[in-house]
Amino acid sequence: MYLHTFGQSPDDYASFEEALKAPEKVKNLNLNCRQVPEFESKINLLQNITVLRIKGCGLTSCPKGVEYLRDLELLSLQDNQLSSLPEALDQLTGLQVINLRGNKFKQFPQVLLKFPELREIDLANNRGLNVSETIGHLSRVPKLDFLYLTGLDLTELPQEIVELTQLQELHLDNNPGMDWEQAIPVLAGMPSLMILNLERNQLEYLPSQIVSLQNIKGLVLDANQELELQELFTNLDQMDGLKVLLLRNNGLQSLPSNTGVLSNLEVLELSGNNFPDQEKNRIISLLPNTNVVF
Repeated sequence: MYLHTFGQSPDDYASFEEALKAPEKVKNLNLNCRQVPEFESKINLLQNITVLRIKGCGLTSCPKGVEYLRDLELLSLQDNQLSSLPEALDQLTGLQVINLRGNKFKQFPQVLLKFPELREIDLANNRGLNVSETIGHLSRVPKLDFLYLTGLDLTELPQEIVELTQLQELHLDNNPGMDWEQAIPVLAGMPSLMILNLERNQLEYLPSQIVSLQNIKGLVLDANQELELQELFTNLDQMDGLKVLLLRNNGLQSLPSNTGVLSNLEVLELSGNNFPDQEKNRIISLLPNTNVVF
């Protein structure tokens, strides 16, 4: 599965006061909301920042001066009130990851097309976002390989998504109104897609066209408690490249009799379910070469 390069590290600063004691050493800054005004006034002291996170501060505009952080590689503005980004951000030519989850975007922020190294975009939970228009623009982000379209009330998947030819990981979780009979054939046209997240979609079944996703290596089906597994497993048996399957938090107490067809899996994640010990032993015996996680 995809590994984030920009996770929390011992060098993270959550205190702006501490960061100012040795500003030249600060690489990762998690800014407290009350510190935003001081940050704007002293941003010139923090020129070596590569990761900046400002979460849940009610921001209606991007903090002033962020465009001067020329080494910035990750910018997270999650859970604010943003509906646009300033064009001045186009100076962040090294930006690789932007998190705009949980804001108020209705239109795609055009400045994202100015970041030549951008590879990961999180647009989750921007409920009013024009998704068709957004995907049309995303095809002009040449290195995009990781995209979150979580919680956007999608009912269909725009055909234009097949133009995201470099995309490797796609999150479509928490879109319970999606027409999967329509969406799965569209996903089959994405040549580089390897990891697909469909958790929390109230799935009862996945259409048989799922077998057309022959490049998929990781499939996330967590928290779909009504999902019928016997037919699903029969179809997954035909997906030779599938190596990781996640079925966490599905309220499961047993797996169907045909579980053995998943023998090509390297990892089967079943944590957060309710398997008795006898059933755990049965599953392990059916999948002796698979790392089964309970």
